Parts: sequence; structure tokens; C-alpha cells
Amino acid sequence: MKKRVSLMVMALCVLSPLTGWSTSTAAEKPPVKGIAKTPTAVDAVSGFYKRYLADFAKDPAKPDIAMSKAFRAEIQKSEQACKNFDDGPCGWGADADPYLNSQDYDANFSYVNSGISFKETAPNTVRVDLNVTPSAPEISKNTIIFKMVQESGQWVADDILYPDGKSLYSTRKALTAERAQLAKISQTAQETDWRKGAQGREVDCSLKVQGKTYLKGTCIYDADKDGSFRLFGDKYFVYLNMLEQGVAGASWNGKSQASHAQEPLGEDFKRKGGCWVGKQAEICALDKKQATKSASKVERIQFAKGASSTTVTGKLADFDSEQNYVLGVGKGKTLTIEQLDSKSDGSISIYITDPKGENANDMDLSCHSKAIVKPTIAGDYNIQVVECKKADPWSGKFAFRVIVK
Repeated sequence: MKKRVSLMVMALCVLSPLTGWSTSTAAEKPPVKGIAKTPTAVDAVSGFYKRYLADFAKDPAKPDIAMSKAFRAEIQKSEQACKNFDDGPCGWGADADPYLNSQDYDANFSYVNSGISFKETAPNTVRVDLNVTPSAPEISKNTIIFKMVQESGQWVADDILYPDGKSLYSTRKALTAERAQLAKISQTAQETDWRKGAQGREVDCSLKVQGKTYLKGTCIYDADKDGSFRLFGDKYFVYLNMLEQGVAGASWNGKSQASHAQEPLGEDFKRKGGCWVGKQAEICALDKKQATKSASKVERIQFAKGASSTTVTGKLADFDSEQNYVLGVGKGKTLTIEQLDSKSDGSISIYITDPKGENANDMDLSCHSKAIVKPTIAGDYNIQVVECKKADPWSGKFAFRVIVK
């Protein structure tokens, strides 16, 4: 009997796994779902570089890393400040690729062969090391350090730092310092009279560029034996260089802040009396005893009592004629000047110079039929009407409306 019981027990033990009768085996647990990994600052930086270095040598359009509002604002302020300065690299990424800390790289440079690595060296601080010249692996790797913050649920760059000897320098601090230097240069330029300290003698001069007068009056004239010369005025200066017999090229500083004559005016200048004339400009220098004393009459524009606008009429006789007006305007106003008559439409240009002597409207080759200055600075605005050099020759009467609100 004991043997049968023993056999039955054994049979039950053998059959129970097949029939599910056993209570000693726990029910199988369902698989655990994977938990999504929260993106880190390192993930944000490494993901950016994978996009940035994809087909790097072939694709000229490169993305920027997502930036904080404060960092982006600093870059935009510098872009604006740099617009009027042409004396070298200026602003974000002007002198090197900011994401490579380098000006040069191999032609076959890519994410794969760069040996790039990422490391969080401190909270929210990501260090990137890479070699932009894989063909020369012995060259030390470039280093870029990102200071990251979270905005709108994502990691964004709040600053980018670069090694400078044993220390680091910040992009944001560098941009702030650059803007301060530009402001100082601008202030100095406003106070600069280019005639002071210039070598040469006084002459009566004029410089017209695309129909607008930039020099008129006394300049310092400095000449070379071959006939090349330089004219230095109060805000602007121009160089004329002889190229061959009877033909010259010219360049000027273009903006009163610029300290180099790096804006080309063409290489088609030919002498006409005391002037050199090209398609874009006219440069004149006359001895004071030979210079004509006749000057274009300047008419002051005045509004009727209680009025905010008036109509001005005038006449241009030929290619070289001009009409000049002056208008006193208060601070913070909107000055609008628009051409009225259809006969001269597209044939004249209206240029505006602010009380500081700066251009108040654009200086492209278009015929300026309307200009808006907003906000104004207090003082006299000069308004010059000339024939548009882009249109066919024209002379006759013109009319324009001046509005100040």
C-alpha cells in the first residue's frame, strides 16, 4: 500500500507541471515596460553635433544649437552693432567656426573621423573635444564648453566657452566687451575730423557718390608724383589711384565710423577739369584761388502754423544740378518725405542727412521716391534732390511732401 501511495505521489509530481495543478509554482509576471530616459544636457549637445557634422564639407547650410533667450539676444545685439563697422571680424562666429573653435578643417572632416567626445564636467556643463584635422591626429584636439540651461522643457545653450591658456573665455562676455569697444569707436568717429593731422594742403573739394554729396568745402589734399591723391574731409575721405594714362580707380571710407578707404568706387575715373568722374562718383579738388564761390542755395522748409506737413517744389536743370533744403525736427518724431508728381517719378533721388551728418535713408542705386526716418533726433535734417543716376537723363520740375508727426 505504501508503495502505491508513493507511486501516486510521484505521478502527481510528474503530471502537475503539465496540468497546472501545482500551487507551489508562482504565476508568470507580465514583462516590465521600458522606462523612457530623460534627455540630458550631454544628449542635447551630442545630438546637435551629429546634425552639425553630417556631410560637413558638402553642406554649407549649418544649423545652430538651440540657445537660451538671453544668449540669442546677446548675439542679435552684436549683429546690429556690427552692421556699421567694416574694419575686421565683428560679432558671433566672425573669425572662426564657433562650434569647432577653428578656422580650418580637413576636406573629409566628419562626425565619425573627428574622434569627438562629450563629458559633463560640472552640473549643466558639457565639454566637447574633437579633432578637425583627422589627417594629422598628432595635433591636439579642439575644446568647446557649453553652459546649458532648461527652457520650455528642453536643454539649450546659455553660453559657449573656449580655453584661453589656463583660463576660459565666455562668448557672452566677449560680445558685451566688443559692443562696448564699438560704441567707443563710434563716439570717437563722431568727434573725428579727418583733416586734423593729415599731410598736404587745403583745397576746395567735393565728393559725390551715387548723386549724394559727402564732401563739400575744405579738404586736405595729399598728392603723389604719379597724380594719385587723397582728400580728407570732416567725416569722410577718399583715395584716387592712377591705373594707367588718364584712368584712375577710387575708394572711400563709406561710413563716418570707418577708418579705412575700403569701399570701392570703381576703376573708370577720367579727368574732367578739376574733377575725376566715374559711373559711381565724382571727386573734385581745386585750389582755393581757382575754386568757384557759387554754392547751391539752401532753402529752409517751414510749416504753416498748426500744420504737420507741407509741399515743396523745385527744378533740376541738368545732370550736375541739385536742390538743397533744411528742416528742423524735434526728437522722437516720424519724418516722411514722398514724391508727389508723376512726371519726375523714378527720375530723381531724395537723400536725407541727419543732424549728426549721417545718412538717414539707404544708399543703394534705386531712385528714392519715398523715405521714412523714425525716430528722429533733434536738429536740422538736410534734404538733397538730385537726378537719379540709375534712370535716363532728366531735367524739369519736381514736387514732394514733407510730413512730421
